[in-house]
Amino acid sequence: MVHKMKSKRELLQTRQHLPNQYHFISHINSVVDFDEKQTTSYRNSDIILFGRDRDLENLMDIIMQKSVGEISIISIVGPMGLGKTSLAQLVFNDARTKAFSFRIWVHVSMGNVSLEKIGRDIVSQTTERIEGNMQLQSIKNAVQTILNKYSCLIVLDNLWGKDEEVNELKQMLLTGIQTESKIVVTTHSYKVAELVSTVPPYKLSALSEDDCLSIFSQRAMTGRGDPLFREYGEEIVRRCGGTPLVANFLGSVVNAQRQRREIWKAAKDKDMWKIEEDYPEDKISPLFPSFKIIYYNMPHELRLCFVYCSIFPKGSVMDKKKLIQQWIALDMIESRHGTLPLDVTAEKYIDELKAIYFLQVIGRHQDGNPVLAALGVRHLTNFHSKLSSSD
Repeated sequence: MVHKMKSKRELLQTRQHLPNQYHFISHINSVVDFDEKQTTSYRNSDIILFGRDRDLENLMDIIMQKSVGEISIISIVGPMGLGKTSLAQLVFNDARTKAFSFRIWVHVSMGNVSLEKIGRDIVSQTTERIEGNMQLQSIKNAVQTILNKYSCLIVLDNLWGKDEEVNELKQMLLTGIQTESKIVVTTHSYKVAELVSTVPPYKLSALSEDDCLSIFSQRAMTGRGDPLFREYGEEIVRRCGGTPLVANFLGSVVNAQRQRREIWKAAKDKDMWKIEEDYPEDKISPLFPSFKIIYYNMPHELRLCFVYCSIFPKGSVMDKKKLIQQWIALDMIESRHGTLPLDVTAEKYIDELKAIYFLQVIGRHQDGNPVLAALGVRHLTNFHSKLSSSD
């Protein structure tokens, strides 16, 4: 056991000091600034979304239902790449939402819950006015005035931040008395969804293979009549794991040069981070930028513990109890506030990684101890390993 732990410690140290050869940011404690693109297509009423008709109707039932007592906040939650923003766009553009006085879309920079920016964005999309030099309290008052006077549908896209920031935002949004207003939040964090919601979070599920096939075929501009599609298509679609972002990505890869057999074979077999690296951004739909933002906005202790998970071979599962023991043996657990036992702190780390879908419980031993897998979205494991190794 001692020898195994020594080997893993050496491997971890090796991975932390690999050259920065894949254009990822080095240093596990670094704070990274990304040029995060805002969602600008929310007013596009021509969105085609496969497999989400029932989800749309379920959400519209909640949104159009009369609230009693306070404004309703509804969270759409799930792993990155499932189409939460696209579904919110369908809700936003649905003809039934024209019953609201204002429809307001706010993109929240991931990991940066700025009440001032969110408040300004809300006010700017109404008939109310806000001065450039207004202080935060005045902005909060302006938001309250709007939510007192008008019925609003507000979408907060991509919300993720510290508990206290999310709670302050919730307090600002619940000051209005127009209970007809509805606020829709998209987030990849179940913890954030629970904090901000006033109704149970809406968990978005993976798509069926048939729906992924439709997305892939549309993006690749090909179908079952293509001999190469018949040879490789089903295995490529199976690789998507029910994630529309991946189906769109692999479809764009094939579309770039769909007459070449090696392109289809790469889409079927090649590591996805390598595919994205090999193709210019203007030729394919990017897959990993949002995941990088999540990874580099994680607290450094979570990042380090997740790095450790990348040491295990592809497809491995991890015994939760043993994983905690190994983290502690490698001095990777920092007891918060110096009071909690290390194993309790490690449990909290696992809960936080599960809340953002970086770890998933896939079963239990007979004694009830959970069996974990790194990432609920299987095809992203190698990408995160590559991020980890470049740290």
